[in-house]
Amino acid sequence: MLKLTRVVDMHDRLVAGIMHNLTLEIDDAGNKKIYRAKVWVKPWMDFKELREFTLVEKRVIDTSGYQSVPVHDPVVQDAANYVLKEVHPVYPYESQEVVHAKAEIVDGCAKYHILMKLKRDDKEVKFKADVHKDNKGVFILNRFVQDHS
Repeated sequence: MLKLTRVVDMHDRLVAGIMHNLTLEIDDAGNKKIYRAKVWVKPWMDFKELREFTLVEKRVIDTSGYQSVPVHDPVVQDAANYVLKEVHPVYPYESQEVVHAKAEIVDGCAKYHILMKLKRDDKEVKFKADVHKDNKGVFILNRFVQDHS
């Protein structure tokens, strides 16, 4: 029996209607797991269709402490893009890739530690960023430092 714990992330895309792209935390017999769902809605036709419901991570999500998360997860990518937008006036780099990401859920807010590889001209540099996403979906950049390791 699956039970919705919370919506981790949501964004919409206009199609012939609206495609809701959801990242969901689901309680599966006491184990919290992350699923991705796509719901197609045509409000003028009273139409709703579940187009996708897939397990993002096979491992159980422990919401206490930081856990590794997939670097290609849409929320991690959104956080990385937010970091670039915020620091671009001072650090005019282009994103190469997210090398590693960890997340922690605290009181409905997500905290991310992200290691990013950035590029300016021919030079590649790694930066560490700490980004929080509040329960309204607003990102806040708390730390951005060059990784010297």
